Formats: sequence, C-alpha cells, structure tokens
Amino acid sequence: MNQMPEKGGAPLPPTAGALNLPVPVPETAKKEDAIPFSRIDLLFAGLAVICGWIFTQTFSAFFGMGITVFALAVCVFALCYFRVKQISLPRESFFWLGVYLLSAFNFSVYSNFLLGFLNFWFLLASGVYWLAVCTSVRIGGCLDRWILSDVCCQIFRIPFGNFGCGFRLLGMGLRQTKKGRGVFGILGGLAVSIPVLGIILPMLVSADGNFERIAHDFAGNLWRYIGDFLWQLPIAILVGCWLFGLIYGDVHRRKTEEPTADQLRQRAEARHVLPVSMMGTMFAIVIVVYAVFFAAQIQSLMDAFLSFSPEGGSYSEYARRGFFELCFVSGFNLFLLLCSKGFSVRRDGKEPGSLKALHGILCAETLILIASALGKMAMYISRYGLTQLRFYTSWFMVTLAIVFIVLLISGFRRIRMAKILTVTVIVSFQLLCWCNPNALIVSYNIGRWESGTLETLDLEDMRVDMPESAIPQLISLRDRTSDPQMRDAIDDTLQNDFWGNTGSSWIDHTLESILSQNSLNNLNKS
Repeated sequence: MNQMPEKGGAPLPPTAGALNLPVPVPETAKKEDAIPFSRIDLLFAGLAVICGWIFTQTFSAFFGMGITVFALAVCVFALCYFRVKQISLPRESFFWLGVYLLSAFNFSVYSNFLLGFLNFWFLLASGVYWLAVCTSVRIGGCLDRWILSDVCCQIFRIPFGNFGCGFRLLGMGLRQTKKGRGVFGILGGLAVSIPVLGIILPMLVSADGNFERIAHDFAGNLWRYIGDFLWQLPIAILVGCWLFGLIYGDVHRRKTEEPTADQLRQRAEARHVLPVSMMGTMFAIVIVVYAVFFAAQIQSLMDAFLSFSPEGGSYSEYARRGFFELCFVSGFNLFLLLCSKGFSVRRDGKEPGSLKALHGILCAETLILIASALGKMAMYISRYGLTQLRFYTSWFMVTLAIVFIVLLISGFRRIRMAKILTVTVIVSFQLLCWCNPNALIVSYNIGRWESGTLETLDLEDMRVDMPESAIPQLISLRDRTSDPQMRDAIDDTLQNDFWGNTGSSWIDHTLESILSQNSLNNLNKS
C-alpha cells in the first residue's frame, strides 16, 4: 500500500516491506569541537602564556638553574589547575611528580652540557607523562607497553589538537562579557592615541628641554627592549598555547579518545607478518657465529676478565677494537630482538617456544659480549684513566646488560616487562645525572696521578670538557702537590678565560659553577 503524505501531494513509493529505521545524523565538526566558556579556563590560558614568557627568560643552552625555575612554574600551574578543576590525584602521580622534580633540580646543582641536553628531554617526557597519570588519560590506564605511545600523544596529539583553545576562550570572553567588550574600546583608544601623540609630542619636545631629555631617554630604553620583546612574545604565546592545550585537553578529555589500546593492539598484530621459520633460521645462524667467535677468542676473553696485557699490540688498539665493536654488536642484538618480537608471526597470540628459546640464547651470548667489553674497558681505564667517553659508554653497557637480563627472564616467566624496563631506565639515568660524572672523572684521575699509577694528568681535557667540576679539585691539588711543574701547569690552566660561566646570567649557573667560581676568586685574591 502506497504511503500518502499528510497534506496531499504525490504518493510515496512503496517500501516493499522494509523497516523504516531512523537514519543516524552525523554530528557536525562544529558541535564536536565546541568548548564551553569558563572564566577559570580563560584565566589559566593567560597564565599559560606567562609560563611561556618564563620559558623565554629562563631557557639557556647551558642548561642551568633557569630550567629548574621554568619546570617549577609549570608544576605549580598544573597543580593549581587540577585543584580548581577538583581533579583527584592518584597515588601513582606522586611517584612521577618525584621523578619530574628530581630531574628538574639536577639543572640547578651540576654543570654538564651533554647530560643537561639529555635530561631536558627526560624532563619533558616525565612531565607530560605525569600529567597523563594525574588526569587518567593513559591509553592502557597504567604503566604498560604503551608508555611510548602515551608520551607521544602527550607531546604531539593532545596539545596540538587543542592548540587554539586558549584563543577560542579569549574570543568568547571578549564577545560574551561586558568587560570583554570594553577591551575593544581600549584597543581602539590605543590605536587613536598613536596619531594624536605623533602631533603633540614633537611640539612638547620643542617647548621644554627637560621634557625633551625625558622623551629621548624613554625612546632609547623602548627601542633597546622592544627587539627582545618582539621575538620573545611569539615564543611565549606558542609555548603557552602548547602547555594550555595539553592540560586543557587532558582535563576535559579533548582529543584523548584515540588511539585506544584495542586500536594499537590491532595495529601491532597486523605487523606480525615475518614467518617464524625465517626469523628462527636467522637467529640460529647468528647464534652459531657468536659461538664460533667465542671459541676463537677464548684467550682474548680471558685477557679481558683477568686484565692481562695484550701481546703484540698497544692497549689503545686492544681496547678500542674489543670494546666499541662489541658495544655496537650488543646494541644491534637488542634491535634484532625487538624486530623479532614486533614483526614475527605469533601462534594464538603467543610467541612460539622455539623462537623464545633462540631469543634466550641470544640474550645469554650478548651478556657474555657485554662482560667481555666491560672487562677490556676496565683494563683500558686502569692504564690510561677515565674520560667522559669511557665513563658514558661503560654506563650504557651496564644499563644494556640489565635490559638483556630482563629480556632473558621474560622468556621463562611472565613479568611486567614494560614497567621493569621503564623503572630501570629512570633509575639508571637519574643515577648517572646525580653522581656528577665530571667530578668523579676528575677525582679518579687526580687520585691515580698522585698514587703514581697514572703517568699524565690531562689538564686540557678538564679545561675544555668539565671546568666547573675540575676547578675546586685542581686548586686543592695545587696546594698539596710538591711537583713544581704540576703547580705551574695548574696555574696556567686556572688563568684561562674558558673556565666556568664567568659573567653569564644567573639562568646559566648551577650550584657547582657558583662554588667553583668562588674558589677561583678566592685563589686570585690570595
């Protein structure tokens, strides 16, 4: 039966018994992106720009205490916003807050450009992850395998997805509030005052000498500071928009829906395309090659473990040929394991037992390689002393050994590998930052030289790479040594203009650089 319209017209076509289901109407992008106006949100959008301005005033390539000030400003800003929005902080958030603050305060204590650069990115990652924990927007809801995805979303997707929220709140505030509408009048008055002052000021300057002097001083100061203001303001706005977009998105759940854990899991499963037979064959060949290598290098391995001197070669050639190549091989083995776990075909969602056994054997062989490399480096250090490269590469190999031990254990029992590895990296890196490697290197080399087990003391390396850590210890060595040549060499080194951050801003300094500079000043006065 034909359906007739209610108010006449042609009959509707027959439906042939089909059900008349409601057609879903997709929501418009405008409605989806709509944000409610809030004076509190507008206030904190302005405070975020102030945090951005603090960033322009405190960031330094020397990675000094200015970074700590900015980190504390962001921390206070976030905690105040959470308090106003009545966000209940989970217990885990205090752990990540501690990690964030531990990283931040290191910038005010020790001077180390390389570690400062790495610690800056560590500070960023730990800070954004702390915000994710506070607002419960992590993909898996806990510290799990998706931690890198959480950090990437916190740095890119969420803040840039909400990048313009502050401007939209400002626009709504100007349109919807009485005071906001008054701002347009103020801006108009400022615009009109420019041509008016252009007419009045030249007359007043010509009329009175005192006013002319005041006007010239004001204009000189204005042009002196306006250059810095013109480049600092855009950076402050950009940093403020990024910061507010991140925290606003986390609190209001904007742009946090994707990716979900299920989506990431499906993508991970889709990548498991490499046949087990292919990966197993490759690992078997690699394992056999390592076994042959161990058999051929038994004497060298014993030399490394027992610190015997090499025959027919120098220590430098022996250590470099043994250590850095094995460092690369160990790191490459980790790459192979990650590729196998990420791309090899699984059976019923699980890693095949044969492949798991091969992974375990490779982990064990890699641990032997790492032990051999560390033994050779210990021999090299005992002969030539410590440098930054030797210290950092040794630290890296120890950390890598812990990673392989965790991977080896995971092949025999179920463990929360992501959590264990994350905590391992955090603890290892913060120990590296807080042990003050430069001071340890200088102290070790001076102690070895005084004991007669180190032939030369490289003052040039200390001057160039670690001046703040070396100044107090070199002054102490100068006062107690009886070697006149060493005293003269230290005096020449301490008179060099490259020591410390002399004359730089407070944001460049650390507690270590201040103390070392005071020691140098006291020496010059005496």
